[in-house]
Amino acid sequence: MEQPRKGELQRKAKIGTYNLLFLFIVLGGSVGTGLFLGLSEAIVLAGSSVLIGYLISGIAIGEIFQLFCI
Repeated sequence: MEQPRKGELQRKAKIGTYNLLFLFIVLGGSVGTGLFLGLSEAIVLAGSSVLIGYLISGIAIGEIFQLFCI
């Protein structure tokens, strides 16, 4: 059985990484939209404090993503 070459393994890993990144972007967009629409009543009642909390949590999740994926 022939062993795959190093360049071929690196190419496959790179393609897999791009697929995973695309999946995270799509998942994040879907979840973010759902949360934003679900919080519409809270935004009306509480005003900008909900948006500030949403922004802070988004930044925190983004930092965690960068920590583990880059």
